[in-house]
Amino acid sequence: MKLVQLLLPLNDNLGKKFPKKFFKDIKEELTEKFSGVTAFSQSPAEGVWEDEGYVQKDQIIIYEVMVAEFDHNWWRDFNRKLEAKLKQEKIVLRWFDVSTL
Repeated sequence: MKLVQLLLPLNDNLGKKFPKKFFKDIKEELTEKFSGVTAFSQSPAEGVWEDEGYVQKDQIIIYEVMVAEFDHNWWRDFNRKLEAKLKQEKIVLRWFDVSTL
């Protein structure tokens, strides 16, 4: 079993909030494809990183789904689509092996 996480920024590169519909559409697509999604959206996390000597900050929410197998091609295409839609150079998508009882 795999746990797949998407770390999605709440704002564009100029600090303007993305429309709530963007996140609703993503949640609906993941739910339709994988029969469920968990959204950690009530308390946005803050990401901080250094880029060319400047400290960057971002508020994010995390969407995660559990899948039996990780379909690398599907997730790569989905992630690229999100990067284009949200005008992001990179959206972090990560996956882990997990076990459940």
